[in-house]
Amino acid sequence: MNITRISVHCSDGDIAQGTPEQCNLYRNWLAFQLHAEYPDATVEVTSEPGWLEGEADDDDGGQVDQVERFIQRCWDICPWNF
Repeated sequence: MNITRISVHCSDGDIAQGTPEQCNLYRNWLAFQLHAEYPDATVEVTSEPGWLEGEADDDDGGQVDQVERFIQRCWDICPWNF
């Protein structure tokens, strides 16, 4: 997979069950997971409203979709015990 850039917008309002501190810890944890899974990509996880922007070399639509599914799995597996 040739993902070149991943930008995830994850505002505190999107993480309803967490305090602002927990939301920041989640963003940091998510950035670490993305760096580990996509080491060649530039990764940015912000507190801005929105969702996902991604770029891939010769993307047929499937690579960015795979990143989105990975982010959804991260939400499900997050330990939330920062």
